[in-house]
Amino acid sequence: MNLPAWLWVAAGGATGSVARHQISQALKNQPFPWATVAVNLIGSLALGFLAGYIQDRENPWRLAIGVGVLGGFTTFSTFSLDTLTQLRANQTAAAFASVALQTAAGITLCALGFWLGERIKA
Repeated sequence: MNLPAWLWVAAGGATGSVARHQISQALKNQPFPWATVAVNLIGSLALGFLAGYIQDRENPWRLAIGVGVLGGFTTFSTFSLDTLTQLRANQTAAAFASVALQTAAGITLCALGFWLGERIKA
């Protein structure tokens, strides 16, 4: 199917955004931002895997899933707002724990996903 790149990205973005909303609803009212942590870590692993498996950046599936689905699914802006909200509520330890967890685990999972994607592709 020869669709324009923006259409692949738009379709994927809608799917990822709905998935993120569902996870946010399932994990709402938690004292720690587990929904944001979950989507960002799952997204890091998935994007790493996709990048390792499909290394051609112009591949329509990489655009649809990587830019679209995972772009709509993961959320740096919510991560930032969750952190600010915790800091404003004097939950400094939780805020820094969230930042450390998402940063360290996100990079680690992205690397693991990339490694797995390359291995499966080969």
